[in-house]
Amino acid sequence: MQRMGTEKVLAFWESMNAMGLQVARANQDYALFAMRQWWWPWMTPWQMASAAGKIMDKGLGPINKRVAANARRLRR
Repeated sequence: MQRMGTEKVLAFWESMNAMGLQVARANQDYALFAMRQWWWPWMTPWQMASAAGKIMDKGLGPINKRVAANARRLRR
């Protein structure tokens, strides 16, 4: 039970860290985009959707890794 709880907490923080790094990268991409296209008053919607998708992928990656590892371990 303790191992399960520890794994969940570690997966949560790993996920939060991955999402935070991806948010920072997305912010840098937005700044670069704004610098290059300074005359555009807003960003195109598909770029925002792409960035949101990357953030979710980064956040769910560590959780998916742990779930798959637990499933393999429990199958034995």
